[in-house]
Amino acid sequence: MTGPDAPLPEDIGILVAQADAARERYAATGDLDAAERAVLLWRRINAYGALPDTEFLTELGHALLDRFEAMGDPEDVDEARVVYEAAHGAERPEQLFTLNNLANCMRVQYELSGAMDLLDSASSTLRRALEHMDPDGPDPDDTDLRCTLLDNLGLTLAERFDRNGDAEDLARAVEAHREAVAMSRPDDPNRLLYLTNLGSALQAHYDRTGDRSAMDEAVRVYQEAIDSTDRDSPELPLRLANLSGVLLARHRRGGGLSDLDDAVSLAQSALAASPPSSADREWQMHTLAEALRMRYEDRGAIDDLTLAITLYRAVHATDRPALRASCAVGLAGALLADYERIGNTDALAEAVAVCRQALSTSPPFGREPAALALLGRAVLEGYRTTGDGSALDEAVRFLDQALTMTPPRAPARGGRAGDLAIALLDRWDARGTPEDLARASGLLSDDSPGVLPRGDGPEPPVRKLNAATAGLRFAAPGPQLDELVARLSKLLARTPPAAPAVTPLLDNLAVALRLRHAGSGDMEDLEAAIALHREALARTQPGGPRTPGLLRELANDLLDRFSVRGQVVDLDESLACLNEAVALTPPAAPVRHGLLNDLGNALRTRYEHTADSVTLAQALAAFRQAVDGAVSTAPDQPVYLDNLAGALVDHHLRTSDVAALEEALQMYDRALALLSADSPEAPRTAANRAGCLWHLWRVREDVGLLEAAVAALRDVVDRLPGTAVSRPLYLNNLACFLRDRHRLSGDPGDAAKATALFRKACRDGAATEVLWSVQAALNWAGWAQSRGEHQQAAEACGQGLAVLRQVFRRQATRAHKESWLRSAEVLSAGAARAHAALGDARAAVVALETGRAMLLSEALERNHVILDRLERVGFRGDAERYRAAVRRLTAAVGDAASPGPLGGPPTISLRASKDTDR
Repeated sequence: MTGPDAPLPEDIGILVAQADAARERYAATGDLDAAERAVLLWRRINAYGALPDTEFLTELGHALLDRFEAMGDPEDVDEARVVYEAAHGAERPEQLFTLNNLANCMRVQYELSGAMDLLDSASSTLRRALEHMDPDGPDPDDTDLRCTLLDNLGLTLAERFDRNGDAEDLARAVEAHREAVAMSRPDDPNRLLYLTNLGSALQAHYDRTGDRSAMDEAVRVYQEAIDSTDRDSPELPLRLANLSGVLLARHRRGGGLSDLDDAVSLAQSALAASPPSSADREWQMHTLAEALRMRYEDRGAIDDLTLAITLYRAVHATDRPALRASCAVGLAGALLADYERIGNTDALAEAVAVCRQALSTSPPFGREPAALALLGRAVLEGYRTTGDGSALDEAVRFLDQALTMTPPRAPARGGRAGDLAIALLDRWDARGTPEDLARASGLLSDDSPGVLPRGDGPEPPVRKLNAATAGLRFAAPGPQLDELVARLSKLLARTPPAAPAVTPLLDNLAVALRLRHAGSGDMEDLEAAIALHREALARTQPGGPRTPGLLRELANDLLDRFSVRGQVVDLDESLACLNEAVALTPPAAPVRHGLLNDLGNALRTRYEHTADSVTLAQALAAFRQAVDGAVSTAPDQPVYLDNLAGALVDHHLRTSDVAALEEALQMYDRALALLSADSPEAPRTAANRAGCLWHLWRVREDVGLLEAAVAALRDVVDRLPGTAVSRPLYLNNLACFLRDRHRLSGDPGDAAKATALFRKACRDGAATEVLWSVQAALNWAGWAQSRGEHQQAAEACGQGLAVLRQVFRRQATRAHKESWLRSAEVLSAGAARAHAALGDARAAVVALETGRAMLLSEALERNHVILDRLERVGFRGDAERYRAAVRRLTAAVGDAASPGPLGGPPTISLRASKDTDR
């Protein structure tokens, strides 16, 4: 008798034993020869008899899938399906376990081809098998089979979710795995596999929804599987690696440092327990690489990153396509971290190549959004070095695709929204496309995924800080900026001190503090910003990609402090930082234009302080390079043009070069042509252009130029809100223009208007812009004195002195006090002359004594504060010499001669804002 019920001859029994032993050897060691031998033996066994034997066919199918796993030949999978179909067809009625085998084979075929109909067929086949089962059947074998069917259905549904993103498929997968675990007998050998698969589904559910309870349940499930596994079991390494992976995920989403340490330890144990010939050894290497990369991100140990890259590369070199694709994301992330650390451009190019290769893999490998996000970030870094516009467009496209493929509630979505916002802002900086700016703003708005995690939610404190950088572009002074400072401070406090993320956190917090100082004048914020940027630079690899940006930010901090305190050492250090930043930046890099503009501003400030012609020439050269290098439509191009024009006006004032003045007018016209009427830059640029026309009038004596200057500046004043900080400056300048026109025409209307504008500039500036309040008082008083309008001169000087009295009560910086003291001396003398001319000797004496009192009080303040310190540290003789100098100064004040006429030509240029590209 032949067929399934026929007894096997003795040699067949030996073959079966040998085939079983070969499969067991492969499972334990990954021996490729054993996998090959098992297939050959089961083929020989199935060749016996006239009718197929279901059990033998099934074993042949299993052996073929083993060999496919070992060698990757798709023909083995196709043959296995034929064998499983034959085994199922040989049974009457159909056997449920053969349906299970057939469905599993379809799932493997799907993994090779990506054909969704195979996955759908596998799912429906498993459901059909489950529908034929009695869930309450007493037979333990039936219970075991039902658990197997449920587990395989869960795997199939999870794969379908990976492909279509249907959350219902994932939820059903979790429930199927849970049911399999709940029904399985404690002694069922497959129970540990069910636990493992349930853990994987729960982790996917967390990734999809951010449900922390799913992550915690996955940890418990994996731990139970490990606790139930024999120490010498070949399955132990894989289960250790699974728990390592889920602990890493939990740490990434806000778990404690113990999760990270445990993850690294488990991954190391998994790799140590895997024999060199194990089929899963590469997976253990990949898991350890992931854990080491994460630990580097949190603690900054270079050895961790170096070993992670080595492990990733070894796994990526394997000939197993699925493993290569899965490893690509981790390898690219580690290479990008290496580039950010030391500027290794070879690592950046390798990261781009690895991601492109992974995304070209067919069928899809399940981590496309992560690969697209990394590819977009890497390509964007390349653009910042080369300035290649096509690379910028490509980066935006990749990051947009990554965000689109990320579910709305996925934990990774907020970070990817921030990455895309940064790329859009870079493109807006380059081309000025309004749609890019609007979309970036929308991505960072309150109703979009958060720029920074709020409260103590699952988002980690050190991930995706590009979003915070982008958020600084939109942070308005006041409560919004205060909140950003508080949140960044909290993140910094929660971040391990050695973590690479500390550097961008320090930078972002420092910038936020400087912005807040600009609005409030709080010097503590500015001092803190300087200290934070110094710390960030100390942590940065010299010459790395972060260095130029940090040098630039520190330079801007120091320039702001110089503007307040007037200490030349701050200006010199700022220039040194900017020169170094420019030297470290490739010529084609887009950020170079902003660096050159900032360098020009610093050089122009130094020229104003020293009147050094060489410094002014250097400022002009820097501004020209910024203008010539930037795209003509870039949003910051008007700023560059305005600053170049201002430096050209300075050059004219120094050399009387009329050609420089004419070129400046052309630059202002180009800048205004690029600005919309409602641009915040437009009023300043138009006002500076009016000043340029005024200077040309003084050279050419063409009254038409003066008329154009008056008309242009009057338009700026009419359009400017009454609360604008710069309004007193424009009022003063327009008053000077009308004053000069009155001198030409004698029109009393111009005189009346100029007087009213001077008066308003004095009053408005007292609260918002003290410099221009005092300057307006000086100009008004000088003009009134020249016309014999002594009452107006006395009024102007009185308003200026009243403002200065307020200044001395609140102004503590050395450089500003010295400037105000000089103005106080001029104004008090002018007021005395005006009152004397009016016959009011008492008022004249009071005016003189007011100025003298200001000088004397400052001398006494210096005497009191400095001398006590000198004496305490043993410099008594120096202190006495200082007191003698103060006595001479006090005496000199009483004998001071009249300082001469008041007023002079108006100061009409307001410095263009710093470039804000980050």
